[in-house]
Amino acid sequence: MFLRSIVLFILCFYFNNIKANNFNTLHETTNFNNSICCNKLKVTFNKNISTYSIVERLTAAHKGWLFWIDGKKKFTHLPMVRKAYLKYSKNNNTKIIKSTLKYLSIVGNQQDYTYQALIHHNTFPKKGYKYPLTDLNLDDKKLTALKIYIEDLRLFFIENNINTFFTENKSFIRGGIKEFKKNSPNKYYKKLENYYGTKLYKYKVYLDPFNTIPLDEKDNDFFHGNGSKIKTKKGEIACIVSSPYSPIYSEKTNKYGFDHPDYVKLILTHEFGHSFINDNVFDIDLEALDIKNIFPQELLEKMKPQGYGNWKICLIEHIVRLGEIRIAENLGDKQRAELLRKEHINRYHFKYIPFLEKAIEEYENNRDKYPSYKDFLPKLLKSLHNVKN
Repeated sequence: MFLRSIVLFILCFYFNNIKANNFNTLHETTNFNNSICCNKLKVTFNKNISTYSIVERLTAAHKGWLFWIDGKKKFTHLPMVRKAYLKYSKNNNTKIIKSTLKYLSIVGNQQDYTYQALIHHNTFPKKGYKYPLTDLNLDDKKLTALKIYIEDLRLFFIENNINTFFTENKSFIRGGIKEFKKNSPNKYYKKLENYYGTKLYKYKVYLDPFNTIPLDEKDNDFFHGNGSKIKTKKGEIACIVSSPYSPIYSEKTNKYGFDHPDYVKLILTHEFGHSFINDNVFDIDLEALDIKNIFPQELLEKMKPQGYGNWKICLIEHIVRLGEIRIAENLGDKQRAELLRKEHINRYHFKYIPFLEKAIEEYENNRDKYPSYKDFLPKLLKSLHNVKN
């Protein structure tokens, strides 16, 4: 199936910098990323993100449950998750677990801000941010909590020698990158740019084999992705964090969990789709459009298990999924388009896709009048006035 419902005590300056310098030396001399870049798309491994994933697993075990992570389960289908937990659960993790829970109590039970900050931050163990956090639009309280937590994660990385652990598992990490690249359509981002009528500066995919995701035993697969965007002077960088998709029960199989063509294409279309859509939607005065009422509480309750309990987020997810379907149609993959259509409407309750599909045909057939998706978006949203609950 295609979609799964789809988430820091500061040491003295002198000690930090001695440790950081030692790890920088290791990082510079050990290339375990084996990142693969073709034109504007880069597929790679991010130590910051995977450090956080290890902490998520430890926190879930302590608390009993975190996000969708059942802390009592062993997650034998994820060899890197299992391996990291067996290694680091033996340590005293009280400080980082308390920090995680305090942080989430301030910013909310979500992963978005964390992923974005980790992507903006310099690669651990280096301090500071490569890109400013102004993109996140957080109030002072939440931004302060976020910065403190990211620093606690960085210290956890140093104190627990996680860089060495990642290096010891570089073959598995590299294998996952190769699998994803093998299943990624050549220059697929160009097809997205053509459909949305917008070009972005770069595209980055961060593969996270340490991401703890429950197995869907019926379909024998799983899926978790998160999309965000970095604004730079040279242009916007669309970013994806992706879990593996297929269960792996042994490191000796020469399989790494990313050998799933359907999910690779799905995550590229869906998460990069957010980079083309989100800002343009929020630039519109949604309240003035008077479409809030078509997302009644009954529908939002059905969306909550997927993390879409807010009507504006529910609206955006409708539009992103509309893009998945229409891009498949425009590329001649009608079978995929129909499967996505059935999944999104019937299984995941995106009931307004038929209305949006009818409306979007005007955009697709009049690209001279509407060069970009942004040009047509207000009219697309107004089409929802035709909806009758």
